[in-house]
Amino acid sequence: MTRPLNNLGLLSFESLGDVTKSREYYGKAVEITEKMNITWGKDMLYSNISETYIKEDRYERALAYLSDAIRIAESSGTHDVLFYIYSNLCVVNYEMCRFDEAFRYLIKLEYEYKNRVGKALYEGFYHLNHIGYYIRVKDYENAYVWYERIQKLDMTLPENIEFGLKLNKIRLDIFTGNLQEQEQAMLFDNLEVLIKASTNPIEIKMFET
Repeated sequence: MTRPLNNLGLLSFESLGDVTKSREYYGKAVEITEKMNITWGKDMLYSNISETYIKEDRYERALAYLSDAIRIAESSGTHDVLFYIYSNLCVVNYEMCRFDEAFRYLIKLEYEYKNRVGKALYEGFYHLNHIGYYIRVKDYENAYVWYERIQKLDMTLPENIEFGLKLNKIRLDIFTGNLQEQEQAMLFDNLEVLIKASTNPIEIKMFET
């Protein structure tokens, strides 16, 4: 029963951008796990709920759900879920300027990543987290290093990863003064297209069918 509700939540969030409806579906799924006294899948549900709050820049609320998610995932050893939780915790903390905590979860993310080298989805999130962290701490040199690293990988990345990389490259070029006038004009001319292209492959966080 929780799987279809989780997937409906993902569809509402990822495709329609409706965070309210998305949280409603996730919430119903959580209620079922509590009524049935099961924990399987609850960590992912909490992590997914946290992403809706991250989308709204409500980082304290996101952190509250991630705290519950990590408690369940670490006790049950669900490493695929831990990867996403650590990824979200890294983002939440560097957006809250808690850079020591963000770095701590970046290290944890690296540990989980070791068993997932070469998998496009994990490679994408792994590199984006590093780029985002280094941009926030204004270490642009390292941010460029991580950007170049993923560019050298011989693999097709999901559209949402490619979109995130493009945006971060633009941010880097702006912050370092490397964005040329012609590139600026192209950026604003194509901004609507870039936003529409930010589609996420929903299946990556769906429960297995």
